[in-house]
Amino acid sequence: MARLRPADAVVYDTVRAVLEEAGLDQPRLTVLAERLGLQPDELRRLLDKVGRLGWLVRVSKNYYALPEAVSELARIADAVAREHPEGLLTVGRFRETAGIGRNLTMPLLEFFDGRGFTVRIEVGRRIRADWRVLAPSNWHDAAHGGSGLDPAVMPPSA
Repeated sequence: MARLRPADAVVYDTVRAVLEEAGLDQPRLTVLAERLGLQPDELRRLLDKVGRLGWLVRVSKNYYALPEAVSELARIADAVAREHPEGLLTVGRFRETAGIGRNLTMPLLEFFDGRGFTVRIEVGRRIRADWRVLAPSNWHDAAHGGSGLDPAVMPPSA
């Protein structure tokens, strides 16, 4: 980890292993901090730094996720919306299909809204962009001030 101090690199390696082990249902920051014996605010500072490097995604104040997990969850959200007769992404169906807990579901959907992948409407959400805008290859640009939305994968109506 060329951009992290050695002690921070060790913590990041442990965080990454925990997140990989968790699969798509990424744990809350407090759970990560407890597992590592750190205070949540102390760990948040490191995870924000790692996020700026593009190695993690800050979904919300309480959730960080691996870029590949976010990408896969976006792919699932897209598939759920495509299966709906009106093209809607609903909270319950997404949570059930993705196999994630309710505590992660809402922050994640709000994150998708904020990134322009989805838009909230009265009865659910609509997909606005191709799920690949949230692919790990796009995180580096987004971490450095870009929108994270690659025009090459935006649908014509977005």
